[in-house]
Amino acid sequence: DAALDHLGPATVVGRGLGGYVALLIAGARPRLVRGAVIADGPGLAGGGAYPDALSLVVPADAGSGPPDPYAMLELTKAVRPPDYATSFARLAVQLSGLATPLAVAARVRPPWLAAVVDEPGVVECRLEAALDRYAADVTAQSG
Repeated sequence: DAALDHLGPATVVGRGLGGYVALLIAGARPRLVRGAVIADGPGLAGGGAYPDALSLVVPADAGSGPPDPYAMLELTKAVRPPDYATSFARLAVQLSGLATPLAVAARVRPPWLAAVVDEPGVVECRLEAALDRYAADVTAQSG
């Protein structure tokens, strides 16, 4: 959010946990996110659709620099209900002005992402095709 505020309108590519963040920011800041791409990577699945038993896990590399390994571990285990994820997809579709504001390049489909893929305005494609799609949108708007 801070980067978008500084840079202005941009395409966001999120890998793994970043893919979930890309979805959330696309719905929360639809006028600034000129396309969001969700790609495979660590933390994509999250903690499932429902809370499970509490557990304490200590990261193997708990260094002192950013990002905080405890925060990253917690975020990768966060509950991700499909209806919550689709609400952000719908906001992106309704308010971005783009025909397809979300592109899913991920092969792994946890329940939240499977629900997002089923939403209108979400396209499935390879990462390169998604980047080409949004680059064309930016070129068309500036030309």
